[in-house]
Amino acid sequence: MELPKGHYSLKFSTRPEDASPQRAVLVSQVRRWRWISAALAACAVILALAVVQSRMSLSQRHPAAPGPWTPELQAIWKPYLESSRPVLLALGTPLFTKFSGAFFRSPSINDWEEAQKSAQLPLLQKSFRSSYALPWYSFTGVGEATGVFLLSRLLHTRKPNLVLKKSSALSWNDIQYHNVIFVGSPKFNPHLKDFPSNRDFVIEGGTIRNLRPRAGEREEYRDVWKTKVELVEDYALIDRSPGLHDRGDIMVLASSSTDGTWAAVEYVTEAAHARDMVSRLLQPSGDLPKSYQVIINAKFKEQVPVEISYVTHRVHQGWP
Repeated sequence: MELPKGHYSLKFSTRPEDASPQRAVLVSQVRRWRWISAALAACAVILALAVVQSRMSLSQRHPAAPGPWTPELQAIWKPYLESSRPVLLALGTPLFTKFSGAFFRSPSINDWEEAQKSAQLPLLQKSFRSSYALPWYSFTGVGEATGVFLLSRLLHTRKPNLVLKKSSALSWNDIQYHNVIFVGSPKFNPHLKDFPSNRDFVIEGGTIRNLRPRAGEREEYRDVWKTKVELVEDYALIDRSPGLHDRGDIMVLASSSTDGTWAAVEYVTEAAHARDMVSRLLQPSGDLPKSYQVIINAKFKEQVPVEISYVTHRVHQGWP
C-alpha cells in the first residue's frame, strides 16, 4: 500500500513473493511441523480413547468393590441381587418441628398429628416467638446416613439401579414394586407399624422386647449409657421378611439408637460378621430362610461400633 507523491488516493498492489532460499526453507519447516503436530494430536486422541476403553472393559469384568465379596455376603444379598426388582433404600428421617429461627425434636413423638395435640407445641411456639410451627423431615442420624453409605458401597457394583428415598417421602406403591431395605428405627420408618406382624422381637423405645423368650434369653435387651450423652452398649435388629402380597423382600436394619443402626448395617455388609450370621441361619438348601430376625449386641467408643456380636435369632414363616 502506497501514497504516490502528488496524489490523494492510496494505491494497493500485491506484494511480490519472497523467493529467497531462506524463506523457502522456513515455509517448508512450518508446513512440516504443522503436519507433525496434527499427527501427534491424532495419536494422543487415539491413545486416550484406548485407555478409556481398556479401563471400562476392566471395570465391567472386575467391578470395584469395598472389600472381598464372600459366599456369605452372596447368601445374604442373593434375593436382592438376582431379583428383577430395583432395590430401594429407605432412609429413616425423624420428625422435627420447625419454628422461625429454631428446630425442635421430641424423641417420643414421631407423628405430626400427635405433635399438634401435645402441650409442648404451643408453649415452644410462644417461647420462640414464632408465627408458625411446621413438620420438618430434613435431618437424619449419623448411624442411618453411615448405614446407607455402607449399603450403597457394597451393592452398587452388583445392583446398579439402587433407589434412595427418605422415609417421609416413601409410599406404599414404592414398597409394592421394590425390594426395600429400611435403615433406622421403626419410629423413623412409620410404614413398618402398619405391617401385620408375627415377629418375636420388636423395638420399643430404648429396648428390643422378646415377646416369646426361650431358655437363656432375656425378655428385654436394653441400651447402656455411661453418661447421658455417652452410649457404651446397645442392641440392634436385623429383620428380613417377604414383601407385600408375598412378592419381593423387605429388610429392616434398626436399633433404638442411631449408633446401633450403624452396627446393624455393618453386621450384614462386613465379611467376618456375615460369616458369623450365615453360619447360624444357613439351611440345608444352601440358602437363608425367607424370613428371619437376628439380634446383635454392639459396644461403642465415641459413638463408633468397635465390637459387634451375635445374641439370638428366630426363623419365621413371614408376614401372616
